[in-house]
Amino acid sequence: MVNYEQRIFSIAILTSVIILSFFGENFSDFKNQILLFLIPIIWPGLAHGSLDLEIAINRGIIQRFSHKFFFFITYITIIIIFFSLWVNFPNITFLIFLLLSTIHFGISDKISRKKNTRAIEILIRATVVFVLPLKFHSEVTSEIFTFLGLRNDALSYILFLNEIFFYFLVLILCLWVVLRNESSTVKLSILIEFSLIGFCFIYFEPIISFLIYFCFLHSVRHLNDEKKYLNLSYKNLFKKTLPFTIFPLLILLIYFLNIDISNNIHIYYTLLGLSSLTIPHVILINFIKN
Repeated sequence: MVNYEQRIFSIAILTSVIILSFFGENFSDFKNQILLFLIPIIWPGLAHGSLDLEIAINRGIIQRFSHKFFFFITYITIIIIFFSLWVNFPNITFLIFLLLSTIHFGISDKISRKKNTRAIEILIRATVVFVLPLKFHSEVTSEIFTFLGLRNDALSYILFLNEIFFYFLVLILCLWVVLRNESSTVKLSILIEFSLIGFCFIYFEPIISFLIYFCFLHSVRHLNDEKKYLNLSYKNLFKKTLPFTIFPLLILLIYFLNIDISNNIHIYYTLLGLSSLTIPHVILINFIKN
């Protein structure tokens, strides 16, 4: 059984395979790879965190206007603090970001409803996002990690551990397959999704594979889940995501109009800013969905 998000994910993978088969030489560097996915990075990528206020209200976290004000201040403060920590302590902050993000993907994208199989599914999803790129695209992934602030000694240690994590991933995947608690329909759906994710992260280079996964599976699933939870039409969903999508987009636009985009330091700060922007969203969703 292929669900709604898996269909979109499959189409994105197939489309990317076709585009890169014909025009792959044009997307050999990181900047062009990001430009290829610029629109989906904005929507649904950037947009999928823009419903956090609505989620907090509906979950009872925000009950009064003063709570809303405090929510905004806290949200912005977390972004600023995390960005500052990343600039000043890039090694440890990047590792924290990696840990929070992988846990978030596991919790947010899970499909299982049975307690024991759900825990295993979360573990698989949290592991696969960084294990497969490091295993099958080690050199390129290492270059990205180093660019984002990881020291060589920490990178060497992670590469060593990744070999262990890879076999651990295979083991827990086999364990999940043999467990019978989940219905056959749900199990088949998850197995199809695992296969698609595996192909994506093995076939494509790290940035491309991550953006396909982030934009066309993770973000689409989150928006679809919140659409159902908030009882919104697709039109109202799009409208509600616009304010908090346009605001950071305008900041980025102003920033890019005043910098030399060919200078890698500005790309570095942009990636740090976008990554820091996700941290309060990650904390909120991990807390709510766990």
